[in-house]
Amino acid sequence: MDENTELGDHKMRLPEGLQEQDEVSSDPYQSQTELYQNFPLAFDGNPYDLLKVTIKNTFLTILTLGLYSPHAKTIERKYLWHHLQLNDDRFHYSGTGKELFRGYIVALGVYALYFLSNFILGKYQGAATALVSLLLAIGIYWVFIPFTLYSFLGYLGSRTKFRNICFRLKKDKRADYMREYFRGICFSTLSFGLYVPRMQHNVSKLLINNLSYGNLKFKYT
Repeated sequence: MDENTELGDHKMRLPEGLQEQDEVSSDPYQSQTELYQNFPLAFDGNPYDLLKVTIKNTFLTILTLGLYSPHAKTIERKYLWHHLQLNDDRFHYSGTGKELFRGYIVALGVYALYFLSNFILGKYQGAATALVSLLLAIGIYWVFIPFTLYSFLGYLGSRTKFRNICFRLKKDKRADYMREYFRGICFSTLSFGLYVPRMQHNVSKLLINNLSYGNLKFKYT
């Protein structure tokens, strides 16, 4: 991979306020398209350096029976973020392996309780047992998973910095995301998967529209 390789046609539109020299228009009716410029998103990392990081992380993860995985993921993100450039400025990842490890423990604990409950319920038969198993499945796949996804994306944004400013995902919109996810799963199941593209569109729109960079908001189009 060559240095300063542009990532395909992916470009981000930045307001003038993020450029080094701001230009304030005196025309209040100035077209919105004139207030933005396109900047290429470039990656200047060395694939061989990334390969060495991956090999080392894989070895240590196997050696520690997976305990090193959160730290390995953090090291990999720090490398990728650092070599990602936008308008000659680099991104920065400030997350830690300790933070990810706590999240892994919570997720593993929830899944352990779920499988343990199913194991215990498997010893009994009846409508009540089937109902409890169904409610547990709904709780995991239709409540816990979307809750975890939204929380993780919010964490990832808050630990991503550009020009020392973090990205933010509105916490008060988590319930809206969970409802959209739940509805999407229901309709996708009833339509035998035909609703999946629409679900992905709705979920992506909700995420992007509630994401911000400092006081600048993103918009899904």
